[in-house]
Amino acid sequence: MKKYVWLNLDTGEFSNSWDEEMHKATFDHDADLYEWITTNGSRIKLICYECPNDDNFEFCNLMRLK
Repeated sequence: MKKYVWLNLDTGEFSNSWDEEMHKATFDHDADLYEWITTNGSRIKLICYECPNDDNFEFCNLMRLK
């Protein structure tokens, strides 16, 4: 199952993850926000991911890249 998460490249912080159903529901209704964040030179990146060996794995806001 695909999941999504925001990653702030300046701080290395992740948002909490959400599933594909939530993604479609949110961004179908807020296309302007999605377009602004993904095309405005933003250092916030939307990541789509899958974890083949653990369906319950999620990134969360307590995780950070160093």
